[in-house]
Amino acid sequence: MKLFINKNYLIHLVILFSLVLLLFIASLAAAENSLVLTGNLLLHSTAADFAGGSMEGTVPGQTGQGAVELAQAGGKYISAGTYTSIPVATAPFQEMIISWNSTTPDGTAVTIEGQVLVDNAWSEWFSWGTWSTSVETGSAATNPKHPYISMETDTLTIKNGKKATAFRYRLTLYSNNPQVTPAVRQVAVSIRDGQNIPKVYPPTPALSDYAQLTKDLAVPTYSQTVRDPNIAARMCSPTSLAMVMRYYGIEKTPEETAWGVMDHVGDMFGNWPFNTAYAASNGLTAYVDFFNSLSDLKREIAQGHPVIAAVSYRNSENVPTSYPVLHNAPIKSTPGHVLVVRGFMQKDGKEYVLVNDPAAPDNNSVYREYLADEFEKAWTKAVYVITPGNVPGPALQRIPAQVAPFGSVREDKDGLYRIFQINTANSPLALGSDNLRCIVMQKPDGKEEFLPVNNDFIRFNAENPAGKYRFIVIGKNHKIYEASLDWPPEKTSKPRR
Repeated sequence: MKLFINKNYLIHLVILFSLVLLLFIASLAAAENSLVLTGNLLLHSTAADFAGGSMEGTVPGQTGQGAVELAQAGGKYISAGTYTSIPVATAPFQEMIISWNSTTPDGTAVTIEGQVLVDNAWSEWFSWGTWSTSVETGSAATNPKHPYISMETDTLTIKNGKKATAFRYRLTLYSNNPQVTPAVRQVAVSIRDGQNIPKVYPPTPALSDYAQLTKDLAVPTYSQTVRDPNIAARMCSPTSLAMVMRYYGIEKTPEETAWGVMDHVGDMFGNWPFNTAYAASNGLTAYVDFFNSLSDLKREIAQGHPVIAAVSYRNSENVPTSYPVLHNAPIKSTPGHVLVVRGFMQKDGKEYVLVNDPAAPDNNSVYREYLADEFEKAWTKAVYVITPGNVPGPALQRIPAQVAPFGSVREDKDGLYRIFQINTANSPLALGSDNLRCIVMQKPDGKEEFLPVNNDFIRFNAENPAGKYRFIVIGKNHKIYEASLDWPPEKTSKPRR
């Protein structure tokens, strides 16, 4: 027997369900002074957004469109202060990620926390860690023990069939220099409950307008496999981020990006909010979000925004894992990987997602085409959304240095050579492993080499091709130095005996 259901009846049923959900959320909001979130993403980035929260030792700032900064006493910034958002009522959810955009001059830092409402009771505060561009920081070393809430580095999860129905966040700002303050200019909170919470966008253009999108953004390529061998295997996220930043005109090597996003507590380069915080510290606007479908990706691509996406895959049905199959992927399998979505195309009646996959064996093979239906299964729906910003990141500028000869031309069994040291402020920069993370040497032909950090000198001889060399020196003090050398600096002749 066939069952016929009137189409109008279904439409009315959906509308009724939506109204009930909105009334439920509104009732939560009425219980205490709170916002009501429609969709799954809260973005606070203006003075009006932050105005509803509670400030203790903090004040509204002028950075960007509005920010939270430390208060002053006697013309000097106090050492610490907090900002607590008002509660935000939501549809029921099980996962939450907080990300932020901030400016953290030398001697400053920010700590980010969140709490959720489950069964009409607020949880303890859970920490996303402490962030700074000037000192070693990281995710929280410890978080509260809870029977059905867990915190894993950057994602809060509600378990055991429970769901949260509201959240709020708290910022703690620190400064050990009374002349400067950190400034938090954006906070993003993304939630999900499977795919049951729809994204909310302006009514035009509609997502359906992107159904047949054909667009390929010119995102530069970096392969993580040819980078600093000491960290190359762990660099998919910062390598992807370096590609997107370069697309926006911000040149950072994958290595300086990696050490810029480093979570020193978790010992990882893949802390998602730290990656977006680093992008924001370089003047971009960035946040972590949960998307629901390829249409969400297409919306960003159509606006000229490449998207960094998290995936899990195997590249063949013959690989003995349960990960989704993604043909043409550069590695056999991965439980967790990050790449850049740069576009979409139609070919032979099939849709393809165009990506820059940093796991490729070299820069020339980073461009990949993945079948859209396979990619959608491999994609975890977590993304970094990165767009142009209007706030510079002065704390992350490279410090000019000079390459200076040390002594005269020398000779050993391999022939003539010359040694150089790198000076900053007219004093030698210690190039040993106690002080440096990495030295990237960019050669005249555009190729890069990673110099050992085991002595205080750089050696050049006749085997070094003539031309301009550039050195990017990554210090453990969170400083990046840049120097250049025209080789040979002078005609090299055999020294006198």
